[in-house]
Amino acid sequence: METRLAVLQSEIEESVVGPIGLNGFSSFFPDVGPETSATPSEEQAKAFRDLPGQFFDIKDEVLMYEPLAYTTFDDQEIKPDLMGFKGNHTQTMLEVKLYNSSDPFDDDHTFVKSTQEARYTLGQITSYATCHQACHFRTHVFSFLILPTYLRILRWDRSGVLVSEKLLFEKATTVVLLLRFVAATLTQLGHDNSLTSKTDLPSAKKDEIRDELKLDADARLAKIYIKKREFIIARIQPPGSTSPIGRSTRCYKAYCLETNRVVLLKDTWRVVSESLRPEHEIYTTLHENEVPHILEVITAGDVGKDRDPHHTTQTKAWVSKTRQKLNILDLQHYRIALEYVPFRVDQFEGVRQPIMAIRDAARAHGIAATVAKVLHRDISVGNIMFKIDENGNVFGYLIDWDLSLDLSQATLEAQLERTGTWQFTAARLLERPRNNEPLIHNRIDDVESFFHLTNWLALRYTPHSLDGSELAQALRENFEDSY
Repeated sequence: METRLAVLQSEIEESVVGPIGLNGFSSFFPDVGPETSATPSEEQAKAFRDLPGQFFDIKDEVLMYEPLAYTTFDDQEIKPDLMGFKGNHTQTMLEVKLYNSSDPFDDDHTFVKSTQEARYTLGQITSYATCHQACHFRTHVFSFLILPTYLRILRWDRSGVLVSEKLLFEKATTVVLLLRFVAATLTQLGHDNSLTSKTDLPSAKKDEIRDELKLDADARLAKIYIKKREFIIARIQPPGSTSPIGRSTRCYKAYCLETNRVVLLKDTWRVVSESLRPEHEIYTTLHENEVPHILEVITAGDVGKDRDPHHTTQTKAWVSKTRQKLNILDLQHYRIALEYVPFRVDQFEGVRQPIMAIRDAARAHGIAATVAKVLHRDISVGNIMFKIDENGNVFGYLIDWDLSLDLSQATLEAQLERTGTWQFTAARLLERPRNNEPLIHNRIDDVESFFHLTNWLALRYTPHSLDGSELAQALRENFEDSY
């Protein structure tokens, strides 16, 4: 199996929930009234009934579909067999398989199959859903797996994937479900309704904002909300997370229409847990304890209404309706606007800049842990920022406190939660516990992460004696591989 597909398959396999019955999946879509033909026409029903017969003699999968789409994501070629559109919007990706044995799921036994063929298919469809979520502003996406005698529909969000039972082509109820899917609104299909391309701004103001954000003169803009505050960002953004699940944190350079200032806007899916507070509350604690090198919070809050089904993940709620025992998290869509800092720690000119930034971030980390009793737990390349004043002085900041731990109130269960970025996690936390003793993330583990980060930056971005192949091997052995 291709390495990338194998990684995606392993990431998602413990977050697959199913089989979900047809009635359960129907709840995600609107009822189709008489004007939409709740009962499929005889022509529609016959077309689906005839599909298995048409597929029966086909020996080449390519003959089952017309290749319609091509794109790349994460430096990989992404080629779903079919794509569905609604207007100019990509709505779904479809994978077609020539043999039922390629189905990664088994409704009657252990739901996620372990054959090589099935694992490959799961990696494939996961790559499509990951790309779909990362390249668009989506809260969730749907995809289809089409086999010779039946299909499955899948709903992906940041917690996992819901998979339907086998939907036989010969059943009229399958056609009804597809009619409901077609009738769904953009929000029901996963488009983020807290973002719009309609900015309602005069041309002069748009030009001013483009200048402030350092965008091209013809760059498209979008309006994004945090509570009732409005911010403007570039409509076209770099792809998001390359993982199918998790927080999917994106940071935007944004323009606040209320204050007319540029801010750092972070869009993420926070873990809903009694042991983890929303990030803006953690910043309040840090500032109250005068922790240095911490950013100012402009505004923050959950996206959508309380427990809004489009801005909270839905996967966990369905686990109890299956035979599975899975540890799946609830995640809540969340945004926070912070004072703007222009550079990540890996965007430096001269080694002095990252060293000063790491020094300041380490000060913030130490005082936060010892005085404010807040342990960061995710020291990584994306979480240290810096700015440079007119005299060339470097000021570093430690950001991304949403997985930090309140040491004054933390339960043992909370302390046992695995957090951090793999490449920089302390070696002790990656070992198997000895004598069943729990591995509790502590301050010294974060200090080790600062060391790993510094070493990684030196190898990646500064002169040394390693050639290209030796460097690749050193990075892989020290930061990527597991043993």
